[in-house]
Amino acid sequence: RPPRSTLFPYTTLFRSHRIAAGLAALLAVSLSACGSQPADNAGADTADHAAALMPYDAPSGRFTLSVPEIEGGWTVTDGGNDEHLVLDNSDQSFTVMVQALPLDQSLAFFSNLDELATYHQQTTLSTFGDAAEAEVAIGGGPDAPEIENVKSASYTVELSGVTARAQVSYFQTDGAYYILTITGLADVYDANIGKMQSALSSFHENAL
Repeated sequence: RPPRSTLFPYTTLFRSHRIAAGLAALLAVSLSACGSQPADNAGADTADHAAALMPYDAPSGRFTLSVPEIEGGWTVTDGGNDEHLVLDNSDQSFTVMVQALPLDQSLAFFSNLDELATYHQQTTLSTFGDAAEAEVAIGGGPDAPEIENVKSASYTVELSGVTARAQVSYFQTDGAYYILTITGLADVYDANIGKMQSALSSFHENAL
């Protein structure tokens, strides 16, 4: 088994301060992503979303992801690893996390992306029930080649009156495996997931 302290040192989805109702509720808030973009003004807002994208780099400089503005602004949270980028909204009810697992370290544990995805689903995501398949495009924007063979799933968790959603995507580049998670409380998630999914076209890996 790969050491979790190396591969998954920062389980953003499960931070206990996220929901004061206790660990179970916190876990609920962390994992669940499907939802849909609000229908009103969906087409008219496309240009505004594109114009408002803000670029964020992993601390290591390995990759860049540009995300749309969000009410209250984004906070870059310490992911405990220079290869991880964690963005929280102002009250931590919505999180975007990108975890890069460099191949020179990870191939000793996972010979392919399917093995990594299965391990992550059976450990980190094991208590969140059945996943629904999701189609997610990553890369493909200007100067950002589209990533092939992205594997994505969505989750919805309800506990003690709290509903949370998460969308988890796995993909591979020449340099790393990646786990990209978008998660939050259902109302915040549903209001933002459409423009966040559009912004994933901005993802690109940088030369190190």
